[in-house]
Amino acid sequence: MADIQEIYARLLASKYQDQLFSDLPGAKRQGKQTLAECPFCGKAEKFSYSSQKPLWRCWNLACDKRGDWLAYLQERRKIEFMEALQLLAKAAGVDIQLSQSYQQSHQAYIKRAELLEAAHFLFIQELTGGGLQVGGLAIPTGSQGEWLSDVPAKIEDIQEQDGLKYYRLADPDPNVKAYTPEDRVIPAGSPEAAPVIEYLAQRGYTFQDWQGMELGAYIAPAKLQQQLLQLGYDQQEIAESGLLDSVWKAYPLMLLYRDPAGRAIGMAGRSLLSRSQLKAQNRPPYHYSAKLQKSAGLIGLESVRGAEQLILLEGVLDALYLNSLGLKSVALGGADLSPEQLKAIQTNGTKELLLALDMDDAGQAATEKAIQLLRQSKLRGYVVSLPRPYKDPDEFVRAEGKQALERLLKDAEAWPTWLAKRLILKHDVKTEIGKDRALEAAFSVYADIEDGLDRKRFRESLWTYTGLSDDEIEQRASDFLQKASQRAAQGFLEASVKQIQARITEGDILGAEIALQESLSGLRQKRGVVAPEPYLMEDLTQDMALMASGLSTGWSKLDELAKIPQGAITLIAGRPGQGKTTLQINLLAQLLQKNPAKTFYFFSYEEAKAWLAVKLIMALSGKVITPAFNLEAYLDYIKNKRISQPVKEIERAIKQYEEWTGSGRLIISDKRLPAEDLAATIGYISQRAAVGAVLIDYIQKISLRRPESQRYVEIKRVSDLLLEQAVNTGLPVILGAQLGRVQGRSTPISLDNLRESGDLEQDANLVLGLHNKALEEAEESGNAPGQEVDLKVTVLKQRGGVAGKSCYLSHNLPAYQIKDKKPGSGLA
Repeated sequence: MADIQEIYARLLASKYQDQLFSDLPGAKRQGKQTLAECPFCGKAEKFSYSSQKPLWRCWNLACDKRGDWLAYLQERRKIEFMEALQLLAKAAGVDIQLSQSYQQSHQAYIKRAELLEAAHFLFIQELTGGGLQVGGLAIPTGSQGEWLSDVPAKIEDIQEQDGLKYYRLADPDPNVKAYTPEDRVIPAGSPEAAPVIEYLAQRGYTFQDWQGMELGAYIAPAKLQQQLLQLGYDQQEIAESGLLDSVWKAYPLMLLYRDPAGRAIGMAGRSLLSRSQLKAQNRPPYHYSAKLQKSAGLIGLESVRGAEQLILLEGVLDALYLNSLGLKSVALGGADLSPEQLKAIQTNGTKELLLALDMDDAGQAATEKAIQLLRQSKLRGYVVSLPRPYKDPDEFVRAEGKQALERLLKDAEAWPTWLAKRLILKHDVKTEIGKDRALEAAFSVYADIEDGLDRKRFRESLWTYTGLSDDEIEQRASDFLQKASQRAAQGFLEASVKQIQARITEGDILGAEIALQESLSGLRQKRGVVAPEPYLMEDLTQDMALMASGLSTGWSKLDELAKIPQGAITLIAGRPGQGKTTLQINLLAQLLQKNPAKTFYFFSYEEAKAWLAVKLIMALSGKVITPAFNLEAYLDYIKNKRISQPVKEIERAIKQYEEWTGSGRLIISDKRLPAEDLAATIGYISQRAAVGAVLIDYIQKISLRRPESQRYVEIKRVSDLLLEQAVNTGLPVILGAQLGRVQGRSTPISLDNLRESGDLEQDANLVLGLHNKALEEAEESGNAPGQEVDLKVTVLKQRGGVAGKSCYLSHNLPAYQIKDKKPGSGLA
């Protein structure tokens, strides 16, 4: 169940603020703020809202309305708190069910956050020598008349009253307008900040770095209390914050922790002692404010809204520093990644997470733990390894420069590669005992890896660091997984028996009966045996809303006749040598191009995957090198001529193939799985990826684990298994099928030609029949056909659609390419 902070985080990542305030006239972006006409007082360019936090304010002192988005909706639309909350939840696409008392807790949360923000501002000006707070930002004042960073105004004059400074801001020009006529500034720049400044200088930070990192220096408790009282906070609120405790004097470098919505949730103070001094005094490097839950926030997240790639660090200073350099980073504030932090990263819209935790033993162990958590998410994880002697990215950048780190980020290892290496190198693989222990540790992880590309990367790393071949790794993994499955089943049964026996010993016969029923239910669920549920009208309505339309084939004339149905079988049927496999290869390419967010699988029972890959590259290229021996010419080109004699069409096709396979969107397999295993594989892949379709070439080649006495019955069983998975998974299953030869070219192809089983056409929703007249004529005459011939495609069957119509496609024989015919040809 979501709360308002998660809702705000989701909406900020999607830039919802621009939609929420879209009806305000005169909107102009100024740094992290947007100025517009205030909807409450009507003053132009006095209303501002943030791109990093769910905050807004009118800077006209006569109006001075301010708050978060909930407050805006309540004030603007005249609605209650809970109604405003539901509107934001709906916009974020989340479910929220909170009691009326949540409003009070939310207001208390905001009040505490505002006090922490105010204290943080005071700490910043203590370090920077005075500052101006505008829209929640801490800005160094500079001298009179100078421009203020990120503030669309300049100082007109400075006045003092009752010992406090006031800055008057002028409207300089039409492009840059002032926020406010006046704003209070507390004098700062005390000598107490000198040790912090010296510490930061020793770490190599410049004054500009401090500003970008929003660092501060702790103020003496009495002074801090006085200034917070002057800002309107009462004694109890200040005391409850814990910021007056004397322990802060030993941790004077101050920084702010924020929740995923950018709200302050606590303060952290950094000791100025060295690592050796801290160790000698048995003192932690950081001290944290009362009630701060570090696991609920991430340092730097508000500065990287919507970033698809993030660097994850341990040290908070590291993240603040890298962010100031434009390297989008967040920090844990510790070693371990929490589920709440992972959720915040996903909510942010991030897709790739680069783990750059410290290079010491604790940091590397934390990286391993973070990977275990990452595997439960949809994030793509990578590991950044620093060269010796560097411990963390902050140290590395200050020594080697920003570009050096950018190169390391570019070369980050996929987590399966890194994790397999780490698990193996923990053991002495030069000995057989060490190698066996290393593999056992690795296989326990390998068993839980669902993604095929991740499994491949993991296995390849095992080859590299054990010296074993792929076959040896696979055999050992298969044996291990089988034994692990047996142990898991045995453990479940033993635990169930103990539980039942305990109930019997206690005389709780009813409890024993219930435990027995639960055990049987658990076993049945493990075997996939469950009772069917009633299919209610609301279920039907929901399924209809989610039901996807048929896939476009990519050939315009064929798309006018039929679409590839979802959750059903499509047969592409042809006589031997008519282009059945070629059509599937070209269909595969067009499906990949038209569905960039989907993964496609091609299972071949006829050709090796190397041949299929080359033919796919040929189809993508369309380049004919040698008409009579084009396939051999491509093989020679790929092996020998890519560097010395590159061909742009072929290189473009190879690049496309590399992109599809490297991203895991195209999986080609030539393992001749039995039908039972193939069906199970389809069910498995449908749960772990956004699969677009499964193509299989071809059905008559698929066997059963236990062959039937009659081939007719065997084909029927194969078809039943594949149809069942198509329906259960909702995936299009596209099968090649062999049509039997008939006497005479004039005999039209029909469903009766489906070899060995008439049941194939019964299971299929769509059957496309292929006829290549030019190839048949060439076969009979002994003459070679032309380079480009017509391929007739007939809709032999279409459940819920028209059958019997045909269209013609252009088949480039030596290039294995099938395209739309030029205008002028169409329906037969």
